Amino acid sequence: MRLLLSTIISGFLLSAVGCGPSQATVYSVKGKLTKGGAPLGDVHLDLSPTATGDHTFASADVGPDGTFELKCSDGRMGAEAGSYKVVLSNKASADPMEEMKKMRDKMEDSGRGPADPAKAGADPNAKFPAEYGSKEKSPKTVEILAEGDQTLVIDI
Repeated sequence: MRLLLSTIISGFLLSAVGCGPSQATVYSVKGKLTKGGAPLGDVHLDLSPTATGDHTFASADVGPDGTFELKCSDGRMGAEAGSYKVVLSNKASADPMEEMKKMRDKMEDSGRGPADPAKAGADPNAKFPAEYGSKEKSPKTVEILAEGDQTLVIDI
């Protein structure tokens, strides 16, 4: 009986106190990505913390109309408060092999001979400047505030 009672009390105390590190508060963040004021859609948006270890990163697939809703790297919807660098990438294709074939065909059609995807340069028809492809080079920083629902407009 004593063992049962001490097990119940221990379980209660652990659940009341909790265990492990607590998660930071996440704030709902929706927004619109634009380029020169026009919607920039069908890209992937990453918000990378400006300080190492500061907080989790957040990301979203941007819709065709430029709208997005952020999701933390730990799976929670929203983002932790803090300063972030804006990093953009092309959305992943449903079929990576199809994308490789398109790249090969484009290179062969340009008269550069057999395509080597490893040597492919920056896409002159890219939706965004190449500098937005890395945290280190991105010129854009955004701030997520420690307050309720937020709407970000990110113009590059």
